Amino acid sequence: MVHPALAASCVLIYKIYILMSALRPYLQAKSLGLFLICLCAWIVAGGIMLSLEEDRSLFRFFNGLHTPFLDRVMPALTTLGEGVFIVCALSALLLLKRYRNWRFFLLMAGCILTPFLVVQGLKNIFVAPRPIAYFDQASWIHIVEGQTVHRSLSFPSGHTAGIFSAICFFSFVLPRRYAPVIVILFLLGLAVGISRMYLAQHFFSDVYAGSLISVAVTLLVFSLLQRRLKVGL
Repeated sequence: MVHPALAASCVLIYKIYILMSALRPYLQAKSLGLFLICLCAWIVAGGIMLSLEEDRSLFRFFNGLHTPFLDRVMPALTTLGEGVFIVCALSALLLLKRYRNWRFFLLMAGCILTPFLVVQGLKNIFVAPRPIAYFDQASWIHIVEGQTVHRSLSFPSGHTAGIFSAICFFSFVLPRRYAPVIVILFLLGLAVGISRMYLAQHFFSDVYAGSLISVAVTLLVFSLLQRRLKVGL
């Protein structure tokens, strides 16, 4: 019998394939194509991991990778998924003359704010416990000194959603010759997701869902707004 996570992954890949027809110009001229290849690989890999291991076991694995070096690196990595950093990174695009117009600004704002609102809405619908609350503050959970560990609103991961929606938007903007940069950014997005488990803030399913939901919403919003606003990229 096919595991639900793996089946859902296959369905999502098919939906992305359908949506690609509306985004064909960006697949040819921009870095979107390589981003979607990375995304499909992540969908399959994450689905397989969830089908072979329990979500809680995956959290325990990533949280248990702690070393003094990673205790310093992971808090810095996780800030890349925070709203302030994402807004500053995307605002840098406005320094380029071709993007300094209200149409591009509205497109960018819609592609970043909409996934944020969707994720925050889902958090308040599911009200899922964070690992520290789910395991009742078990002594084996590694907590990095100085980090505030939350207890509720675990699903989906907001930090992971934020960084992936930003990377998705960048893939629409970066010319195809810079496509390798998207691979680096994608790996950085995965590192942010891992940092959320390392810091005992989220389960694997929170990170997995956060990344996929944000990308799906960003792709949908971009395809709708770009046609209406007639933004030239």
